[in-house]
Amino acid sequence: MRSPLAFILCVTIGTSLAQSPATNLYQYNYTSIAPTFAGQDGYKATVMGGALVPNAGRALISGLVGFEGKIDGIDSGVGFNASVLQTSTRTMSYYNLLYNYSLNVGKNKLIFGTTFGIHRETIHWDRYVALTPNDPLLNTPNKTIEQRLNVGLSTLFKTEKFFVGLSVDNLSRSNQFVGWLYEAYRTNSPQLKVITGIDTRIADWLSSSHSLYVINTDKYLWVDINNSFLIRNWLIMGLNCGFDPDGDFLPRVNTGVRIRNVAKIVASVYSEDYNRGSMKFQGQLMMVFSFSDHQQ
Repeated sequence: MRSPLAFILCVTIGTSLAQSPATNLYQYNYTSIAPTFAGQDGYKATVMGGALVPNAGRALISGLVGFEGKIDGIDSGVGFNASVLQTSTRTMSYYNLLYNYSLNVGKNKLIFGTTFGIHRETIHWDRYVALTPNDPLLNTPNKTIEQRLNVGLSTLFKTEKFFVGLSVDNLSRSNQFVGWLYEAYRTNSPQLKVITGIDTRIADWLSSSHSLYVINTDKYLWVDINNSFLIRNWLIMGLNCGFDPDGDFLPRVNTGVRIRNVAKIVASVYSEDYNRGSMKFQGQLMMVFSFSDHQQ
């Protein structure tokens, strides 16, 4: 018989992770969080896989695939991404179409973007043993499917080394899960997101990228600070620092390689047990393939 705590934990973790970024490695391709970045560096394909292992219950499996390109004739970028989060009792899928249009402002760019997506949630009631078999909720058919629309607008100001952007998601006001762990809740409010970053050249052999990402709703605030360093034009070292709604500080180290202008392969494996006794560790692998001469 599966532990009741395991069931409650997996439901709560799964639903709350759904509205956080699909991967904390998004700093290596910002298109995964905002449509205004789609196609800005040419044609790219992104693949991500991850696993989060709690102390009780099954591992949570996540994944993301995406493709993007630039249409020079109309100064536009287009893209598509799909992500999934699989827990012991739920499967949450997100399918998004991305579009943006660029205006030249001197040597800089002002970019307007939009997202149109479908979020699908499946509840697998047959994957656990009910504590109270006579509860009507727990006698729901094995699979309950809900589909919700997501409509978002975004704008981005981008120079050669600096960018700042603002996005508003869930303009369709569909009922969605938002939050983190035990603070998860349902809301139909829009989500305000701010992203800003800067690239620097420290030495001939060392460059760096730094960004700040904030997600805010009516009851929820998430803050990420990202730092990554490119050493000798091939070795990647990064640090993602998250501050969750409870004020907990979550540092995540990542490392990888850049293969010329063709690909970036980055991995992040870390333990959260010291900060959250509910989890053992989380690992993610992200690969970004470029089909043009320039990489972000």
